[in-house]
Amino acid sequence: MIADLTQFVLRQALTELGAMDLPDGFSLTVNLAAFHAGLSGFPGDLNDILAASQTGLQVVLEITERGLLAGIDGVKDRLAELRRQGVKFAVDDFGTENSNLVLLQRFHFDYIKIDRQFVRGVVGDDCALVEAITFLAEQVGALVVAEGVEEPAQQSALNEIGVTLAQGFLFARPGSAAEFAQGYAASAGCAAAFQSPPLLSSHPDSRGFGQPGPA
Repeated sequence: MIADLTQFVLRQALTELGAMDLPDGFSLTVNLAAFHAGLSGFPGDLNDILAASQTGLQVVLEITERGLLAGIDGVKDRLAELRRQGVKFAVDDFGTENSNLVLLQRFHFDYIKIDRQFVRGVVGDDCALVEAITFLAEQVGALVVAEGVEEPAQQSALNEIGVTLAQGFLFARPGSAAEFAQGYAASAGCAAAFQSPPLLSSHPDSRGFGQPGPA
């Protein structure tokens, strides 16, 4: 069931966004369950969908840490196959499990998403962990995305730390493809708030990816 859902979401998102006037390299983020990555039909099922797509979209598969670490050695070759097809990878909820560093050691992620529980305290003195994760990401060649950004003060604090990608209600709320298209068109004069990398997520609790401008 989870594989069928992922296939449907990826196919639908590629179709809907592919019909819009988006620049090549515009990022589309789709959740990938660790369980799906372990199925025998993976990654052929997603490769078939990607091969059939004629868009210039940059697909990013977002994997939640939970459940991935135990099986990463068994699926990393499969993930690498998708990478050779141009797919990028993001690790979600970073910092909420005990073995994050081992995970990063075993597989290269293009994006590291900082869990919102660390972002909440970034305004004030509770920003040490965000700073540490940002430094770590730089060392492994990954970009950082802050989750759950809801206030301008958080955006400013993150920019000061060097985190220029963020997700939260401050930028956008979940909506239909038509609503996204309308919002994107209206953003022509403030493109910095809508540039990729990852800007649109298929996650049902998506709060919008954006690229905040300078604080």
